[in-house]
Amino acid sequence: MELEKLFGNFLLTIGLKGDAAKVDAENPMTIDVYIPIKNQKYKANIFGNKDTKQIIVSFSAPFQVKAGKFVDACMLFNYINDHYSYAGRLSVNDEGDIQYKEIINVADLELDSDIIHIMIEGGKLIFTEIEETIAAVALTSKSYEAIRLEYDKWDAYREVQRKEKKNEAWAKGKEYETPTPDNGE
Repeated sequence: MELEKLFGNFLLTIGLKGDAAKVDAENPMTIDVYIPIKNQKYKANIFGNKDTKQIIVSFSAPFQVKAGKFVDACMLFNYINDHYSYAGRLSVNDEGDIQYKEIINVADLELDSDIIHIMIEGGKLIFTEIEETIAAVALTSKSYEAIRLEYDKWDAYREVQRKEKKNEAWAKGKEYETPTPDNGE
């Protein structure tokens, strides 16, 4: 499916009602949608580039990093980007705008409009899971170091839980199954 047709099908599936989506008149592969996440409206920009064969979905947080917190936000976002498995990346620009961006090259893919929905779900997921952490580093006096300690404690706890389950399985003479989203962990 061509990229233009993919975007047209996507628009049909979301239904253009009121301000649900705004399509750029000059480039119908540029769509702005406001998506509610945890009682706040996040702006999602969906862009298709037929020359590079890319789809780009970016979310902008409804709040900015306050003055003096830029370094903490950058360090937290780098940590999250490097240690957790989100499809896109968090960033903050010089004006303090917080953004999550995912880019997919679709040159060799069989396309349907679900790909855009899946990319949108990825943006919703990251802000659903860690919005409070992002807001804490961006809007309060809480430092990156304090938040990092919380992450380290949580990671250590999960590692202990994993080892206990492995030892339990070994004691029962069973093979330990590594946790995955498919087996419920």
